[in-house]
Amino acid sequence: MEISGTTQVVGIIGNPIEHVLSPIMHNAVFDAQNLDWVYIPLQVSQINLKQVVFGLKYSSFRGFNITIPHKVNILPLLDEIEPHARQIGAVNTVKIVDHKLIGKNTDGEGALQSLIDHDFPLKHKKITILGAGGAARAIFYYVFEYSKNICIINRSQSRLSNFLKEIRINTTIKDQTGNISGLLFDEHEIVKKRIEDSDLIINTTPVGMYPKKDQSLILKQWLKPHNAVFDVIYTPIKSKLLKDAEEIGCRILNGIEMLINQGALAFEWWTNQKADKELMKKMIIQFLKQ
Repeated sequence: MEISGTTQVVGIIGNPIEHVLSPIMHNAVFDAQNLDWVYIPLQVSQINLKQVVFGLKYSSFRGFNITIPHKVNILPLLDEIEPHARQIGAVNTVKIVDHKLIGKNTDGEGALQSLIDHDFPLKHKKITILGAGGAARAIFYYVFEYSKNICIINRSQSRLSNFLKEIRINTTIKDQTGNISGLLFDEHEIVKKRIEDSDLIINTTPVGMYPKKDQSLILKQWLKPHNAVFDVIYTPIKSKLLKDAEEIGCRILNGIEMLINQGALAFEWWTNQKADKELMKKMIIQFLKQ
């Protein structure tokens, strides 16, 4: 790959940023498709988010992805937000057009496609989502199309309350949200019962990823063989949650294919060219095996 003054630049902002694999798959596809583009990671702290985003807006960047912890906080800094991303209340992809920042969310669609591809339980099933951040919001609005029995479990009461309030405003069932519920992790007995009864458990938090790779938000003994467990984490390939679930006999799925699906959607939005998802997956798995 040669980089020059004509090279189109995209990237990803977050904190921490060391774990991200997006540069590997995007740069491989740029190279394979003879596109004069490059994808770079940028570590950005919350205190500097506004200044960095303002700088990117007036630079030669064509767009960027957003990862933890900026998916919600970036909203006020954008010029336009696609309707579905506004409903979700989180953005993970930005396209820069004539110094205007246009935000959208590809996380939910990427996650849903992964679940469908692996025939995970969705329609009319009991679904539990761990976390109430940007990824949780994105995934909720997509699985909500399949099930109205969803429980959000979170550590922060304020964030959980805000999430549930937004759901009641944004969903069509408004006054019929009896099965859309929320719990705090410190409500151990109720959380244990909900986990045991769930058909599908989705972890959207960074717990289980470096530096918390030996941690899980739920106890192994709470899991039952009938649970299907999806963790959006992809480094490590198997988080502690997934290892525990596999030992119990649960079906498991990590975040690699969600990463690829959402990355392909971003790639196609930026470049107007079809992404080679097979090459993306090959490069990610090859890197992780090393």
